[in-house]
Amino acid sequence: MAATFDSDEKALTGTTPVDFVPDPGASNQSEALTCNVWNRDNTTRTIKAQKTGGTVTPLELGTVTLAAGARGIIPIAGVVVKNGQKIQLVSDATAATTEPAAHVSWFKIP
Repeated sequence: MAATFDSDEKALTGTTPVDFVPDPGASNQSEALTCNVWNRDNTTRTIKAQKTGGTVTPLELGTVTLAAGARGIIPIAGVVVKNGQKIQLVSDATAATTEPAAHVSWFKIP
């Protein structure tokens, strides 16, 4: 079976981490490709990518601080996610603000 490309675009809640690269399941793994983020708020926001789950203590993959309306990249290319693991994004926005958003892409490898 061949590797498949997948991606997801979501708003970040600012109150809890948001899953982007999901658990690939047993006998599979996923390799992260890109993480594009944009600050839709009218104030500076910080966005962090982390690998969690399985036997992994949350591992920070990168952080970017963006001015109002700015776009950026968190360099996660090559990060491998195995059974029970996932990549999440977290922002410092609150529920009362306009949350940042992100687009993440990856390959799922059987």
